[in-house]
Amino acid sequence: PQAVAVTRPAWAQGTYPVGLADLDGNQSLDMVVSFNNGEGYRVLLNQGGGTFGPEIAVDLPIQLWMGAPLLEDLDLDGKPDLLLSITQGSLAFLKGQGAGIFTAPVGLGLLGAGSGNLVSADLDHDGRPDVVVDTAGTVSVSLNHCW
Repeated sequence: PQAVAVTRPAWAQGTYPVGLADLDGNQSLDMVVSFNNGEGYRVLLNQGGGTFGPEIAVDLPIQLWMGAPLLEDLDLDGKPDLLLSITQGSLAFLKGQGAGIFTAPVGLGLLGAGSGNLVSADLDHDGRPDVVVDTAGTVSVSLNHCW
């Protein structure tokens, strides 16, 4: 395997959580990058050869520190959706529209104090992805019945 350096955009200072998925259907992994400086999230579409297109801002009505983005086709429509864990311990669901575009966030309620790490897997073997959230030392499981 060969490592490819990606030039850091001017707005990126420090290191931040990244989510990977093919957002535009070109069979290449695109990035959603999280920032804790009030800048929210940016989508970078993979153009091949280790290059990414201009960033696309993910519009959010709030500017809070948010954790790692989870990209997963949660509603099983064939397009990756974006799930965010924000500072108050709640989740925000953004439906994927394709081409790195997402709908406005829908709040999914409180999970506990603090923001957490998100992981998806089909835990109950029903063919739908479930979400595991680690929030301030508590692990919560959300079976995919609300997307």
